[in-house]
Amino acid sequence: MIKIGDIVDVKIEKIVYEGYGLARIDNFVIFVDNAVPLDLLKVEIKKVNKKFANAKIIEIINPSPHRIKPECHLFNACGACNLQFVNYDFLLKCKKQIVEEALSIKVNDVIASPKIFNYRCKSQYPVTETKNSKRVIAGYYKPKSHEIVNIKYCMAQDSVVDEIIQYIRDNWSFGCYVEKKHSGLLRHIVVKKSSSTNEILVVLVLNSDNKVDLVDFFENLTKKFPDIKGCLINYNSEKTNKILGSKTETILGQNFYTEILDNKTYKIGAESFFQVNPACAVNIFNEVKKAVKPNSTVLDCYGGVGAIGVWLSDIAKKVTLIEINEDAVNFAHENFKNNNVKNYEIILGDAKEKLNGLYDYAIIDPPRKGADFSFLQKLSSITNNIIYVSCNPLTLARDIKVLKDFNFEVKYVQPIDMFPFTYHIENVCILEKKS
Repeated sequence: MIKIGDIVDVKIEKIVYEGYGLARIDNFVIFVDNAVPLDLLKVEIKKVNKKFANAKIIEIINPSPHRIKPECHLFNACGACNLQFVNYDFLLKCKKQIVEEALSIKVNDVIASPKIFNYRCKSQYPVTETKNSKRVIAGYYKPKSHEIVNIKYCMAQDSVVDEIIQYIRDNWSFGCYVEKKHSGLLRHIVVKKSSSTNEILVVLVLNSDNKVDLVDFFENLTKKFPDIKGCLINYNSEKTNKILGSKTETILGQNFYTEILDNKTYKIGAESFFQVNPACAVNIFNEVKKAVKPNSTVLDCYGGVGAIGVWLSDIAKKVTLIEINEDAVNFAHENFKNNNVKNYEIILGDAKEKLNGLYDYAIIDPPRKGADFSFLQKLSSITNNIIYVSCNPLTLARDIKVLKDFNFEVKYVQPIDMFPFTYHIENVCILEKKS
């Protein structure tokens, strides 16, 4: 019987969702951090329960041919790109296996990200300060902790984002948030950058409900970085892991940046959702478009700023978008108009409450937790074709089972790699009601 503290030799079979390597001893599952399929490892058992154990590598006895040296020098400290030690092409095969095992069906080969570094258009750094010198610390959390790694160079984002955050570190003098005390002003730095126009928004999230005068600070920031088109403050004084509070104020410039993908132009707000890997977003939008027959009526649930709706407008008979966030709806109106789209309708409200009429296709792009049963039940009554864009294969699997009970079947699933060197994987799942 395996117990905590045991040191054993294991061979890694595969990578599973959340990025662990899986090995077995006498058919008992052991999950190993930082492991690659075909690694032969000496590991120490750290945790044991009835069904599996967790282990830490002590020695790599014989490395997998798919193991590589991580490019980032902060890899061991930072919890972001947690699979940088796996060859990228092989990792795509691992992600395909993860999806197939979650869904219990065969899926298409994963579409690779056009860029594996410098791909992010949004960065969100939690902020704190050192105890004595009050030096600003900004970066990502260490794995499984709330300890912030001070990241001065991140390979996932444009170097100008690193420079902007470093300027804030060097010039911020108003105090930073200390989570344990729930005190201090600056909680997060959010930077959003267009991949096409280079326009930048900077949002500082403050632990305050009261207005803070940062006009001079922002003016100096924009002089240093003229591509910054808007500087905003978001107020969040709640004890929460949620980054943004409910109130955002534009201090300098505009509250949006412009992104151009192929021939489509989008205004994207400081609080608007948009895929963080724009080049990969094109792959997703094209996969959705490929599944829609010309001259069809399309319902775009969770429609956001109209990203997918605008993309489909030149082949659809009509696009109807539902979105609960009023700011996103305002940007969606502008995006349809700016792209000369006439065949659209936008409905403000919760998609669960606004499903009416009949549509040839319904597109859903829910959050990581997936869709509600009642929503799927209602959705199944107003369309024969559902295009499900998922960021979590586990909740996708659950929701497919629900839709099968409403007589839908999966035609195919197309995985798309949005987040290189992580375990995350997007999927475009095409479902059709049985005749």
